[in-house]
Amino acid sequence: MASVGELLRWGQQHDTTLDERVEVYQDSITGLSFRALEEIPHEIKIATSSHTTTLSYLNAVQSLGYSRYNSPEFPPQFLAELEDEFPHIIGHFFLMQQYLMEKESFWWQYISLLPQPDEPERMPTPMWWSAEDIYFLAGTNSAPAIEKKIALWKSDYEKGLAKLTSNAEHYTWDLYKWAATIFGTRSFRPSLTTSWATKGMDVLDTSSFNNTKALTHVLNDHFSILFPIVDIGNHNGENTVRWSAEPNNSFSVITTSQTTKGSQIYNFYGIKSNSELLVGYGFTLDKGALDVVNLKIQPPSSSTLSAKSDFDAHSLRRSQKCHIDINYNRQPEEEWMYNILSQPPLPDRLLSFQLLSHGLIETLSCLVANERERRFLSASPEYCLEKGSKTFSGTMSRNIIAVYHLLYDKLLHDVEKLRTTSKDLGPPRNSNQVLALDYRKKQSSVLEHAMFPFTTIVQTILRHNDFCEQSQHLHSQALKNFRSPPFTGGNDILSLECAYDWLGRTYPEVYGPLASFVSTLEDEPVPPRWEILANDFGNVYWTVWIFVVYVLQDHGIKNGDSGLPYSQLCQWLSRMHS
Repeated sequence: MASVGELLRWGQQHDTTLDERVEVYQDSITGLSFRALEEIPHEIKIATSSHTTTLSYLNAVQSLGYSRYNSPEFPPQFLAELEDEFPHIIGHFFLMQQYLMEKESFWWQYISLLPQPDEPERMPTPMWWSAEDIYFLAGTNSAPAIEKKIALWKSDYEKGLAKLTSNAEHYTWDLYKWAATIFGTRSFRPSLTTSWATKGMDVLDTSSFNNTKALTHVLNDHFSILFPIVDIGNHNGENTVRWSAEPNNSFSVITTSQTTKGSQIYNFYGIKSNSELLVGYGFTLDKGALDVVNLKIQPPSSSTLSAKSDFDAHSLRRSQKCHIDINYNRQPEEEWMYNILSQPPLPDRLLSFQLLSHGLIETLSCLVANERERRFLSASPEYCLEKGSKTFSGTMSRNIIAVYHLLYDKLLHDVEKLRTTSKDLGPPRNSNQVLALDYRKKQSSVLEHAMFPFTTIVQTILRHNDFCEQSQHLHSQALKNFRSPPFTGGNDILSLECAYDWLGRTYPEVYGPLASFVSTLEDEPVPPRWEILANDFGNVYWTVWIFVVYVLQDHGIKNGDSGLPYSQLCQWLSRMHS
């Protein structure tokens, strides 16, 4: 194994250097790190990497001036069949090759200081955790992300291995997982770190097909690049540096603020949530704004809507100007993925929606819209439910209640899933499990904080009082278990079965003949099962009920009725009118 001193001398020989006021030291938490030997002002190049020391797919194919440095060439079939769509696989296999070459590799001083394939304890990411440790992440954002990443790596590995015609037995799955981890935790985007990205096609020698192809991959970040020595910089969530792709195709990290003597100098990996940091790098930060929970909405194609409605809901969602999906490269399954935030990014929405990523409420609004609401949304693409449009309490009043119900149910489901899996976990037995438990607490906190306003709203909607005695309007066990303040207010929101139940208890002389007629008409038992009829004929029987209520009110006025049922009815109608 090479020493840090040998690595720095190797880099210096190839124009990859550190500022003389910067040293590399071993930190007990972050491992190899940069530290200021004296006060460093802003606009100082703390580390500069020449393109001659970088390692990537470009070296494997010797494109755009990058060299293999006498490394064996991969089989032509391997390069030809992978380069068009999978240049990153070539880069991973090239790093595997350099590891297998040991001291014969040009990059040996760098590679030997990396965590090694047979040292899983030095690999921080959950991709190297044991099954027992991974179980501590069950029910969180990270669990499916880890599973997805492992499946993707295995698929990539099998693609590459199938094209090798020699020495394939040395390119093992564990070695590929190691190479993918090194690139995943230490690499940089070529479009931001190479000057080729700013030059354009017109200054390149495009007579080589490889050059043109490689430049396309650079511009679109179809692979990533390792920058030895520069990649020692760690991440603390504070952006105090900027990156600069120099005209000679070198790459520098430059300070944007003053660094005091003895302080660690951090790089900046970008704005990433704690979920991304955990899965990608194996750590989290104690910064509340980084705690984000994914919320996946069931897409229309998997819902109970009809095929025609599926298409309408999907198109309707995309037509709304309030929701603009800025990431046009999202995968189809990601189109229905949103975030629950720990802190509102901007207070430009209704209070209850401020912790939800933009577009979530509009998506739910389209998914639960009935025919009348869809017609309104189609004619009003500028309508924005999450910002509290003027039509909030009018045309879309039913819609917002449906959105509240759907969102509350989803949040409650995810909270309960975390709680259920947490019950099966024992005390942590290693640092991975400690990290996982801390992450679980962060996830639960975000969900419960976001649920707070919806809990109050939904409890009010479902509240039991004298006007509605249906059991489904009592507090559910889940609501009782969830921490929330007491609420006030009457139950002005009724279900169809609750409405007819009230009619039957209060005006049996009216309800009896009506129920018998409906039972005969719909081939239902007596009394009818209103909750069943609501699915297909809800609009019809709501119309009937409202008609009956107004007739009863009119009858009460004419006959001077001041009894409790009549008084209760008038109060409810008054609230509805207001």
